[in-house]
Amino acid sequence: MALLFQGFVYDDLGDAVTGATANLYDRNTTTPVRATTTTDSAGLWTVSHGTEGQFDVEIVSGASKQRLKYDDAIQIQEMEVNLLNIRGSDDAFNYVITPAAIAAERILNLPLITGTDTLVVTTLAQTLANKTLTAPTIAATGWTNANHTHTAANRGGQVTLPALDIDGGTDIGAAIVDADLLIIDDGAGGTNRKAEASRFKTYVGAATGAFAIANLDIDGGTDIGAGIVGTDLFIVDDGAGGTNRKTAASRLKAYIGAGVAGYYTTTTTTNPGDTLGDDSLNVASLARNATGDYTVTWDVSFANANYAATVTSESTDLGTIALTHHRDPQTGSLRYGTNAPGDPDPTASVDSNHHVIAFGNQ
Repeated sequence: MALLFQGFVYDDLGDAVTGATANLYDRNTTTPVRATTTTDSAGLWTVSHGTEGQFDVEIVSGASKQRLKYDDAIQIQEMEVNLLNIRGSDDAFNYVITPAAIAAERILNLPLITGTDTLVVTTLAQTLANKTLTAPTIAATGWTNANHTHTAANRGGQVTLPALDIDGGTDIGAAIVDADLLIIDDGAGGTNRKAEASRFKTYVGAATGAFAIANLDIDGGTDIGAGIVGTDLFIVDDGAGGTNRKTAASRLKAYIGAGVAGYYTTTTTTNPGDTLGDDSLNVASLARNATGDYTVTWDVSFANANYAATVTSESTDLGTIALTHHRDPQTGSLRYGTNAPGDPDPTASVDSNHHVIAFGNQ
């Protein structure tokens, strides 16, 4: 970069001096002359030199010689310049400070500092070490090789997922509870909202009464690998009201027996005496006063004449068991009689159980 030196020469009366000589020397030397010129009619002189360095200017007018020294230092109240050059410490280059074309007076305040500091420029790359930016607005959408800590992002939607160091975070150190907060993109529209962990119970169907049967992968389960025993547990919707309870497999036996008995038989009427009914499937069992004339009635009539019935007894004291009256099977009842050995009348009392079994389409 060429160096430009320029000035005016006036006499004691303030008139321009024409033809005065301006010589350029290296700092604190008298030879060689690096460049020379003379003043014009306005007293103006201009010297240009293409090599960077430290120089003095000598003005010679007649017997008068004056020098503008590189080592000169001045102190003034106010200075106004159009172009300000600040030379680098190695004398190789200058900082050229050029103001913008402003439309009004502007004031540039230097901050209060407590030691040696460095100015930061806006367009070139800068390295800021241990600096604090208070409430900054950062317009960049991405930072290169950035390791930074911030408490809030001023611009929504500018912190990308790859910028989050989740692996480096501190573990919660406890189980997740309902009150814990998560961040969720509401509707995948870019609007971030907080959500309590309790909301996931409803979403995945884990809330009370919210888990659908369709969500169960029964086929993928591990087989029990053994027969079902009475202590095995099942889940049942108690009363079909949505309240789930456990039940032992042993309860199924009583339920199935009661259901079948209620489907096939209801009452066992006897004559004479008192009997107990123990109905199971389409079997009726009677006890006490086991000899006599009995009528057994089922609550579901047999659909057609494809009907058969048999009566057995647990006692060896009975003489015969006979179907004394075979009623219409479609009425769902039959009559039979028993008697003791050697007694043709069904009146003897033998304490034993009778079993009545009927077969047919229902």
